[in-house]
Amino acid sequence: REALLEDLRGRGVSLPDDPFLLLSVGRHQERKGFHWFVDRVMPLLPPNALYLVAGSGPMARVIEENARNRGIEDRVVMLGQVSEAELAALYAGADLFIMPNIPVPGDIEGFGVVMLEAAASGLPVVAADLEGIRDVVTPRENGWLVPSGDAEAFADVILRVATDPDARQVGMR
Repeated sequence: REALLEDLRGRGVSLPDDPFLLLSVGRHQERKGFHWFVDRVMPLLPPNALYLVAGSGPMARVIEENARNRGIEDRVVMLGQVSEAELAALYAGADLFIMPNIPVPGDIEGFGVVMLEAAASGLPVVAADLEGIRDVVTPRENGWLVPSGDAEAFADVILRVATDPDARQVGMR
């Protein structure tokens, strides 16, 4: 965890006291819901919640615009493409893996390899209850499934994990 925090400081990220690190990894496209999460869920979370977003894609600008529009640009960290070693450090240092997919007609989520990687690293997953995501997340075993598009449900689970040491035991850490 300390290595990840040091890397973030090296990137110029101003870290709050006791940061709670949320991580999403993937191509920045509409169905991934990263832009939705920034717009709808991040404002419901306390100031120590940082959202780390690895990857790239056509929705990157929308993610950044949503953060600016909500006044939380200091809490959304766009990491861009990361190496395998950096990805391993992210999985090891983050507190929760977030998969906030939203339905997009004609574009479904497949198996969700990044969620499998996160879970295999012991990182609990909070994910939208959609398509192939259900094949990876076993509720209360390696994470939680919440209704897609339900900002309050995402925030509730995240806040529970952030404040309840027993909830943090979900996963394989």
